[in-house]
Amino acid sequence: MTPSGFRIAGADGPLHIPPGGFYINTKARCRRMMQNHLSRSARQVYACLELATMGWQQELAVIQDKNGKRPLTTSDISDQTGIDKPDVRHCLNELQAAGLAERRSARGGSLFKGNVEIYSWAEPRTPPIPDKGESAHPQKQPLPEWIPDSWQTAVRYAKRWKYEFPSELGDERSPLLERVAQVALALENAENEMERVLEEVCAQDRPNKEERTARTEEITSSSGPSSELEETTTTEQALEPEPAPEPLMQAEPDEPQNLSHEVSDARPEPGTLRDPDVGLVAGQLGMDQDAAKKLIRDTRSRRADATAAEIVRAAFWKVKQLRGKIQGGGIGNMAGLLITAIPKMADGAQWLEIRAELKREEWERQPQLE
Repeated sequence: MTPSGFRIAGADGPLHIPPGGFYINTKARCRRMMQNHLSRSARQVYACLELATMGWQQELAVIQDKNGKRPLTTSDISDQTGIDKPDVRHCLNELQAAGLAERRSARGGSLFKGNVEIYSWAEPRTPPIPDKGESAHPQKQPLPEWIPDSWQTAVRYAKRWKYEFPSELGDERSPLLERVAQVALALENAENEMERVLEEVCAQDRPNKEERTARTEEITSSSGPSSELEETTTTEQALEPEPAPEPLMQAEPDEPQNLSHEVSDARPEPGTLRDPDVGLVAGQLGMDQDAAKKLIRDTRSRRADATAAEIVRAAFWKVKQLRGKIQGGGIGNMAGLLITAIPKMADGAQWLEIRAELKREEWERQPQLE
């Protein structure tokens, strides 16, 4: 280090860092970060705090503006990281729980706007010890019974940002139930759309779908019978023996037709099994009533709000995925395959893609205003 800057051995020769372009940090901070499993947003906030503390060789986070140096605020962090202010507060709580930062009252009393100072420790501290009776790793608490099944996306969001649901919902907050469900659906659709867009952006250097399918079929054809059965069922459980007098879906259509018109869009209540649902699944997939009932029941045991249309669409996705094996006669018990594979699909994010696809098709069928 020299008065005129900082010089290091770069990959292509000496590298000069000018004054103001570097700061001194402690090794303890880096060691703690290697062990902490923080959320992405919390890491962004922590990087901002590092510049605002270690960059000034102090633990109080500060920022320089036209009036001089002053304490860093949540608004400053939001401006620098692009994270919304409410989420910045959640990140600061996460950092404090990890022993990396703390918000303190500047003049005593409670924390309020203008009376908050943010500290980030040069040597990270031991995380707070849980209260008596609490373990360092508390057991996962069950969700309150009043939370509806349509809140799955909202529940994941709440867990990510450490929101705690009340054990009971008062009457004054009950109107929020439908509003949260609507926002959760919009968030789910946005995440699915983002995933599809990123797939298109990041797929340039990867083999296309046809190449991946060809490679999969080549690997499958060279594998023994045991590995073929394992890949086909996509589960560790063995197929249930079930008579299959006729092969299902001998002539595979491109897509099941008009599913959203043949079944109600209303989400089923947990544990329900409606006759129209059984008829739709049995008719579209060419299986008997008992097999259709078992398929619906097992799928809804994994995803309680799965509709009959979604189950049928998932079956067609699975059939397309295994098209080579079906045409080659490698699958004899198609009903057993679907009864085993479709409930497993209900646990994953692929089901959300199926749901979004059906909703998009329904929207496209509706008359558009000029």
